[in-house]
Amino acid sequence: MNVQYDFSGRVVIVTGAARGVGRAMVGQFAGAGAKVIAADRDAEGLQGTVEGLGDAAVAVTGDVREVEGAKTIVQSAFDHFGRLDVCVNNAAVAPHAALLDESVEVWDTVYAVNCRGTFLMTQAAGRALRDQGEGGRIINFSSGVSNRGRPAQRPTPAVAPPPRASRGWPRSSWPCTTSWSRASARG
Repeated sequence: MNVQYDFSGRVVIVTGAARGVGRAMVGQFAGAGAKVIAADRDAEGLQGTVEGLGDAAVAVTGDVREVEGAKTIVQSAFDHFGRLDVCVNNAAVAPHAALLDESVEVWDTVYAVNCRGTFLMTQAAGRALRDQGEGGRIINFSSGVSNRGRPAQRPTPAVAPPPRASRGWPRSSWPCTTSWSRASARG
């Protein structure tokens, strides 16, 4: 099956865009006509992501763990393309140590990126979408490892809880998002 989408005229932010799924999403959105902000802490990786995409994608180095980092990433959509339509929160850290071997520093980093980063980006993008008055979408990625674990591998205690937290965002923020969309519809 060959499914095609048309994102012409849309502006999309993808976090965690320096490699893997994030890099692939940037290419797919750009290929579907979107203008894309590819965001990550890894400037070199981002250059590889946007290479060959011309003016369809802009690399923005920013840290979703920081309030100013999230604001800068969201503002870059307006600075480069004049609007925002979709924010894909894909940035994540996935260490692979067993419970008794994991360090508290790694645990803190996982939560800072996977939970706090999702919160800060959702908040910054949500405010921008509300203020823009046209609605939009925020898509939060998470891992299924919190539900099924990794039986063939060592346990990964730092990775399992954050997906459960970030999957709760759509449910807990639903009253806010419906009021944003109503405000947008009236705007």
